[in-house]
Amino acid sequence: MNQEWALAVDFGTYRTSGAMAGGSGVTTLEIEGARWLSSTVVAGDGGLILVGAAAENQAGVHPDRVERTPKRHLGSGAPLILGSETVEVAEAVAALLAMFLEEGSLRNERRPPALAVLTNPVRWGDARRRALMRAAEIAGYPETHLIEEPVAAAVHYVTDQVAVGEHVGVYDLGGGTFDTAVLKRTESGFETVGAPGGDEYIGGEHFDHKLFSYFGGCLAEEDPETWNKILTSDERRWRQAAVDLLSHARRAKEALSSYPSTKIFVPEADREIVVTREQFESMILDEIERTIDEMEDTIATAGLTGEDMSALYLVGGSSRIPIVVRLLTARFGSCVTTRDEPKSVVALGAASLARRWMDSGEVDTSSDPVAPAQPEAREVKTAVPGVPALAVDESQADAPVIMWETTPPSWLGPMASDGSNLWSHLADGTVVCLDVGNGDPAWTSSVGPANDCAPSSDGGVVLVSAADGAITALNPTTGAAFWRVDLGQQPTTSVVTIGEILVVGTSEGSAIALRRADGGAKWRLPFGSAVRAAVASGSSAYLSCANGRLYDVDGRSGEVRWMYPTGGDLVGLPSIERTFIHVPSGDGKVYTLERASGSPVWAYQTTGPVMSCVSDANLVIAASVDDRLHAMKRDTGEPLWHLSVGPWIGPPVLSRGRLFVIGADSRLRCIDLTSSRLRWTLDISLSEGSRVPPPITANGLLAVATGDGRLLGLW
Repeated sequence: MNQEWALAVDFGTYRTSGAMAGGSGVTTLEIEGARWLSSTVVAGDGGLILVGAAAENQAGVHPDRVERTPKRHLGSGAPLILGSETVEVAEAVAALLAMFLEEGSLRNERRPPALAVLTNPVRWGDARRRALMRAAEIAGYPETHLIEEPVAAAVHYVTDQVAVGEHVGVYDLGGGTFDTAVLKRTESGFETVGAPGGDEYIGGEHFDHKLFSYFGGCLAEEDPETWNKILTSDERRWRQAAVDLLSHARRAKEALSSYPSTKIFVPEADREIVVTREQFESMILDEIERTIDEMEDTIATAGLTGEDMSALYLVGGSSRIPIVVRLLTARFGSCVTTRDEPKSVVALGAASLARRWMDSGEVDTSSDPVAPAQPEAREVKTAVPGVPALAVDESQADAPVIMWETTPPSWLGPMASDGSNLWSHLADGTVVCLDVGNGDPAWTSSVGPANDCAPSSDGGVVLVSAADGAITALNPTTGAAFWRVDLGQQPTTSVVTIGEILVVGTSEGSAIALRRADGGAKWRLPFGSAVRAAVASGSSAYLSCANGRLYDVDGRSGEVRWMYPTGGDLVGLPSIERTFIHVPSGDGKVYTLERASGSPVWAYQTTGPVMSCVSDANLVIAASVDDRLHAMKRDTGEPLWHLSVGPWIGPPVLSRGRLFVIGADSRLRCIDLTSSRLRWTLDISLSEGSRVPPPITANGLLAVATGDGRLLGLW
């Protein structure tokens, strides 16, 4: 009798499940009496990594040592910070994977498995897949293979109901992520067709936070002090109260799938709160509709429609929320298929594949994932180039009025201003503060080597990031340092302020939040791709990443509100206003999104990769690398004109109906957009290959650096 067995593990964002395959068939692997384990890891005493029930028990005792979503950090290149411990992500994940290996071996007379299969999201890149394989190696796994999660789910669901050549869809709404895929049945199994889709930040945990916020709003109406302590206090009792309230929200969400209403009790406020299914569904309706649109778009990328699907399989615990099934059925009809316990189907499908490979003695490596294509971003409207060139009248160009001139002690870096003062991080490692009115220096302060990030200020503090990884907070009046913190990573954005929280992006692919008061760590969010730009407005930090994704992150909690995928690298700073955010992309487009939801409003295809864009009440102007400026109507994206200015250096500046742009011919031009008149030009003494920081506007003046080291205040 063949006693070989195989192990399969579906490592999830919030829950992890396993299955075994052997002589008795394929079965779910129960651990600690449950069919799945929480993916939470906790740093125990003496450097021990706790998982499973031990982790959940200690999470409330030491909330600062907890990481509930280690899957999000795989491949980021940055370690987990668990209390005072720094832990490699793969080491933490390995502790969780080892639980399944140990339990499976116990059930098979302590024999190791013949092979193991791990599942991964279909859109994962090489870095994250390698990190997962490293975790398996650390955990002591034998020969290990990866399989895409939708493929594993389809293998579990499908026997002979789907003929070779037919297509099925997979809608996977889990605890922390959402994924979509279309698969084609082949002679040997399934292959992914079209571009997989999804959103890494829509899932059950997101819905939990919706309920958490609802409960908090109810508390704030009668006891705002208690709610504020739950939300913001660093005291252990209040941090535990926040954890407990989130657990109440999770249980309420699950109860509302079976009952029309439920209630929770908050002991800190001695308050019962009732929530109905109708209220909950209204909270998550927009997100659910976005997931259904994403499923439809994924089907379309395969050249198919919903009618071409033999089945649409629902995977993940959140796919069983009643409104999900109801709206999917309304959109796709009878092909929507629900059966079995949704949290285990991926592990069971992977185990079935493992059994097939074990029995045949051959592993179908074509099922191992390859680098997936990125889904193309949806666009509401695309404007096509071909618009007239702007006819600029150069016949009456004047010279600007120079209000003041100063020569800083070292070469200027990127500049920032609050209207009264101007700051620049100089090449000699100092920050200089100048009076905008006359250009006189107020103070200088040594902060460390300069990078390409401009200083920033919220009025009460000047914030500077340095090339050595340090963030320094300076007194705006004297330049004295309030505090200095070493991030341990290379900052790649200016520091942005959201209330009492500071956020900065890094080259290692993380957003890091610090307390404004003392620089203490608040939260860290890994993206797996370098953060190129950051801008803040209200409670949001908008972060542009090299992988083409723009994130709206709640600066207070680190929660991702929405993510929008463009088709190219994001390099330039988004332009943000009251209603919209305009995003320059390396795919040659400007994307305009609704700030509140991240929903696309329009997109404009330029004639080359877009490095920057600026906007005012009427216009959006994009600078493409083919030396053109493109103007569109702000609210509709209707193209108005383009302007060829020759090779330009740095992003343009738009202020009060005037456009300022520096050309490689060493001239700064001021163009009046109302009259299309070139108001003035100025030679700024650029030599070949020299760089100057972009001009900035400050209290009606334009501050301009020159190639010979001067700084001019122009009117």
